[in-house]
Amino acid sequence: MAPMAERIQLSRAKGWRMPPNTVKVDRTTKWGNPFRAGNVGPFGREPLRGKNLACWCELGKPCHADVLLVLANATPQPITRHKLGECEE
Repeated sequence: MAPMAERIQLSRAKGWRMPPNTVKVDRTTKWGNPFRAGNVGPFGREPLRGKNLACWCELGKPCHADVLLVLANATPQPITRHKLGECEE
């Protein structure tokens, strides 16, 4: 079983490198959140599945990378079709 992906805080400290299996998701990338809060872009999640996600946000505080981790690693749900009037409420 693969280890669970986690959020990594980017750093400008001398000698710091992103860990292996990590994808940068800050505002300079297509997965960066261009808004102040709550909006996730329409890009594919597959490139992020099983990867650590790195952003500048302080660890322990809300970050779009936390949302991307959940979305990218969620089990896909099958789409079911119902005839009109047969949907469960």
